[in-house]
Amino acid sequence: MGSPKRVERSVADLPTLQSIAGGFGFVLEVKNQSQHWIFKRPGVQVDWWPSTGRCAVNAKQLSMRCEDQPAIRALLSYMAVSAEPPSKRWQARQMSVGQ
Repeated sequence: MGSPKRVERSVADLPTLQSIAGGFGFVLEVKNQSQHWIFKRPGVQVDWWPSTGRCAVNAKQLSMRCEDQPAIRALLSYMAVSAEPPSKRWQARQMSVGQ
């Protein structure tokens, strides 16, 4: 079971997250009562479930967690310049920075 508090924080940060997404060329869709967030740009889709912190790129589950705005910003920044999901090494670095 995920964290309702993370969903609440994400919803509160919606305007900021929309701005971040737009700055990297993504359009944000929020679905399923804010449980599933979809960031889209041509050729790339980043799915995020704030309650669990899980994220996927082009339907490939990542090992990293995106539990907050800085983590999602880092992932969108990476995906703005890459068509491939980040390497496990990049993901591990992002997780260590967030702790």
